[in-house]
Amino acid sequence: MKNDAKIIIGFVLMVSLIAAAIVFTSKPEDLSCKGIRCTNTETLAKLSAHPRIFFTQTEFNSLKSTTDPQFVKIKQIVDSASGDNTTFKALGYVKVNGVNVLSNVSKPKDWGTEAAMSAFIYKVSGNKVYLDKAIKMLRNSVDGYVYDLDNGMVPDYYSKSRINWLAAYDWVYNDMSSDDRAYLESKFIVYLEKVRAASSSTNYLICKGWSGTGGYCEESERWYAGLAFYGNGIDTTYESKIMNEGLDLNRQLLLERVSSAGTDGGMISAATNYALAAYPWFDINTFYSWQSATGEDLSQTERYLSLFPNFVYWNWIGDSTPLEFGYGDTYHYDNKLSTSYLYGHLMNIANIYAKSEPNRAANAAYLASKLTPSWTNDYFFYPFKVKNTVSPKSLVFDNAKYFENFGQVYMKNSGTYALFDVGYKLSGQHKHYDAGNFVIYKDGFLALDSGSRGAESTYHLQHYYAQTVAHNTILIQMPNEKFATHWGPLLAGQYSYGGQNKKTGSKLLAFNTTSKYTYAIADLTPTYSSDKTSKVIRTFVFVYPNTFVIFDKVNSKQPSYTKQWLLHTENEPIITGTQFSITQGAGSMKGYSLYPYDAQITKVGGAGSEYWANDRNWLMEDSVYQKYKLNGFMGNYRIEITPKTAQNDDMFVVALTTGTETFVPQLFEDANTFTVKTANANVVFDKNQNSVVVI
Repeated sequence: MKNDAKIIIGFVLMVSLIAAAIVFTSKPEDLSCKGIRCTNTETLAKLSAHPRIFFTQTEFNSLKSTTDPQFVKIKQIVDSASGDNTTFKALGYVKVNGVNVLSNVSKPKDWGTEAAMSAFIYKVSGNKVYLDKAIKMLRNSVDGYVYDLDNGMVPDYYSKSRINWLAAYDWVYNDMSSDDRAYLESKFIVYLEKVRAASSSTNYLICKGWSGTGGYCEESERWYAGLAFYGNGIDTTYESKIMNEGLDLNRQLLLERVSSAGTDGGMISAATNYALAAYPWFDINTFYSWQSATGEDLSQTERYLSLFPNFVYWNWIGDSTPLEFGYGDTYHYDNKLSTSYLYGHLMNIANIYAKSEPNRAANAAYLASKLTPSWTNDYFFYPFKVKNTVSPKSLVFDNAKYFENFGQVYMKNSGTYALFDVGYKLSGQHKHYDAGNFVIYKDGFLALDSGSRGAESTYHLQHYYAQTVAHNTILIQMPNEKFATHWGPLLAGQYSYGGQNKKTGSKLLAFNTTSKYTYAIADLTPTYSSDKTSKVIRTFVFVYPNTFVIFDKVNSKQPSYTKQWLLHTENEPIITGTQFSITQGAGSMKGYSLYPYDAQITKVGGAGSEYWANDRNWLMEDSVYQKYKLNGFMGNYRIEITPKTAQNDDMFVVALTTGTETFVPQLFEDANTFTVKTANANVVFDKNQNSVVVI
């Protein structure tokens, strides 16, 4: 039987080989690996000679103009920089009775970025004055990196200056003496091992972590250290080790970025001051450095980054001076979209995908055209990389979009914008306890995310801002419920104020968008403690252009567990019976508590109670807050709708109309349904099933 099995297996293999041969004969297949799908050995075989970080020698040879405005700008920076081993005052640690205490300390000046600027000027102009200055800056900077770590400090939270340092080393490698090469590489290796050994738990100024982050921590340096040192023959074993580590780390995070973007776009976190700020640096730098080092264009195989403009578009409120929804760990001082680096991100993406994804590249260029051109000095060389020209093309989208991985339903129609939170599938990076939360904007933020990212030393961040009470969702008050931690200082003895205890787990049950309406049905139950509820279902309906209807079915394990329906506002709401009105900026909204019929509407907030929970006000007591509190979008009030009668199961029906809408929504009830008549449609909710029909 065994021999028979061998014969059968052999026959199958032979047939398979013949079939494969036929396929290859009829249509030759390229069996060479591509990009991040290659093994380390295959990738290393493709490495070019120095320079190979961001630019090849051929690219430098093509950049011989010294009159370019960006070239003039960086030359002025380098000319005014001494490059000397000087110090400045910055936040760091000092030893007090054997314990690290944060204080302003004298730190060596980090010239990493200026060293790269000087090396760049040398490579373009050939002026050896800048070669000498670059080497001087490299020496003084790496000495400073080691000094910092030996004295309880870190060079900088972000790794950008060290990436620039490594780029500078690579660019002038062929023009340095063997002594300079050996000293700089050996000293940087000492730094790499010291920062590897440092603990972020004892020194929070050290940026540690890789998976699920922005990719700007110390781990990001290893890819560039590998490119700078591999094959130099100074420390062969370490050069190989760090090159392979860098490849592994970058491949890992690139694959995670591919996964998080999905078919929609996005950048690990839905919080825009992360996703639209420092996070894309990793991707853009990796794409550029991979091509310069290996000759491979990752845009041909990794198309995920071309979806980034999609995510930007849906978070963009307004026109040329965009606002955003204020989601997650963002700053709510003015709710301006994070655009400091956005122009550069979009132009780089337009450049990278001009050939492989021309339509998406054109969309990136279109969004960039709405912003004031601005390039960061952090990666000053970007304008010299952007060569592929693509004509801007206006984006055309539907009225709503569900971002599956980020658990966000975006809605836009006739100047009304809304965001509804459900189904977050990632790690919860910079997310709050806010499943079911919604934000509404129409000429102003009429339902907003309350609180703000501010001074991280205050209790506000932990006890209010990230908690459910700061969002437009549902509270269920169970006495002595364990507090759900976020980050920042924690005041002992605190209990949950009725909120959720998990950031992920909610599920989208239904989503539909048409030319007349959008709705989403969300199961929020998994985000709450199972000890207090078995059901929290929210249906969110947008009837264009001005009406929202929200239907909630909420259970509590005990009738005494009070349920509260929340809506946060910047200005004081006016409450009249079961109706209320809200204004913010030029915008206005009217609210109608349609069910329960006997619901109590309570106003919380005002001076001394802006961020009220657990019998105290969780203020941000910092100078920035004081500056913006009068004109920001951090919220000062909230409305709480509470059933008058205590019972296990409750339902809420609330209608909201924005702008000049004058129609008063009406509720009709029968045994199985609630029907809400609005100006443009009837919205029919099934009491028993999780379904809605818009007629």
